[in-house]
Amino acid sequence: MKTKIKILSVVLAILMVISIIPITASAAIYSGACGDDVTWTYDDTICTLTISGTGDMYDYKYNNRPWESYEDKIKTIVIDDGITKIGNHAFYNFGSVTSITISDSVTVIGESAIATCYKLESLTIPNGVTEIGEEAFYSSKALKSMFIPKSVKTIGKDAFYRCENLANITVDSENQYYSSDEHGVLFNKDKTTLIIYPAAYIKTNYTIPDGVTEILQYAFREN
Repeated sequence: MKTKIKILSVVLAILMVISIIPITASAAIYSGACGDDVTWTYDDTICTLTISGTGDMYDYKYNNRPWESYEDKIKTIVIDDGITKIGNHAFYNFGSVTSITISDSVTVIGESAIATCYKLESLTIPNGVTEIGEEAFYSSKALKSMFIPKSVKTIGKDAFYRCENLANITVDSENQYYSSDEHGVLFNKDKTTLIIYPAAYIKTNYTIPDGVTEILQYAFREN
């Protein structure tokens, strides 16, 4: 009888020890293909979506991204070295994102690729990007400043449309296609065409610089 009582006591002691040991949930990681040689991985323990591999991402519509079901959970997006294009609408309307890291290997940011409701206040486009697609940053309402590197050759129509808090666009002085002035206004290289007057640049009066012969349609749309 004493032996049985002793065994029972040991079992109870073990159960008590187990009960006070914290249980750590295992990481839930989801993945799949998003390009011919490109994959995506979502780690829900750190709310991070990582795009890795080589080459271009696939283009998408507004609601057929493979990571669609994590739209409201993703806080960080990482584009690894080797990726050359961020696909159309890839991260459209991901309103919980606070950080995006884009590798220097990226040359194209697709249409509406990084658009609507991001919490990002500033974004530096890496040198290497040559094309910014139409509405690439459409309605990115938290965005306050933007840096355009020397590599950019094309900025699509309405790339910064409805970026109502964008106060400054700065262009690398070595860029051969675009330039900006001290007010953060975007021009072509020789400042003969005014392209975008930032929506949140507050100035009662703005004098169009001498030499400007063309103001693009909707350049002052948000003002």
